[in-house]
Amino acid sequence: MIKTATAPYAVTVRDAYFADLQTDEIIKVGYIRTVGLSIIQNTQKIPGSGRITDQISRITGIDLTVSSSRLPAEIVRKYRGKKVSENGGFSAINVKNKFPAFAFGFVVENSDQSLTFAWLPNCTMTENNETYQTTPVDGANDPVQDTTISALPDPESEDLLIDYNQGEVVEGKTPLTEEEFFAKVIKSFEDELIDSEKATTPGAA
Repeated sequence: MIKTATAPYAVTVRDAYFADLQTDEIIKVGYIRTVGLSIIQNTQKIPGSGRITDQISRITGIDLTVSSSRLPAEIVRKYRGKKVSENGGFSAINVKNKFPAFAFGFVVENSDQSLTFAWLPNCTMTENNETYQTTPVDGANDPVQDTTISALPDPESEDLLIDYNQGEVVEGKTPLTEEEFFAKVIKSFEDELIDSEKATTPGAA
């Protein structure tokens, strides 16, 4: 018997999360327009007997492109490694800047009204490009800030990305909320939050 498969689709990206891996501080950010993920994969072909006999592929990282109307200055300054003056007004980009690692998360709203959450636990901000433009006389400008983030495997678990789809949770279990998922950085598929959903109370709304 042939079954016709149906699946919800992504409607819009919502909020993003930046987590300091040293202090565990997590900052929620709106203004997100797009989040693009590109998996980096190395492939090695194995020759033998005059032909290719096998192929070995290994995922080594993920490149993210994040477009927003704006990011808070404290996030850009911190993760671009900028020097900041004591009173906070001045900041500087130096050729010797070191980019500290952080965790990046984001939320996607699906067509069935469920949400998908994701954590990438080991990231660095490789680019942050901002365009300044003159405001049109007959309207407002459209500010865009493009940020490139490089995600590498977590040093301990080697997990690159851990996501959670509310719509895929088995019947009888209550899906985790956005607040529960992003309460801390999930660095491993062995995290205590995995499969921690509680049983749905019969008759509850």
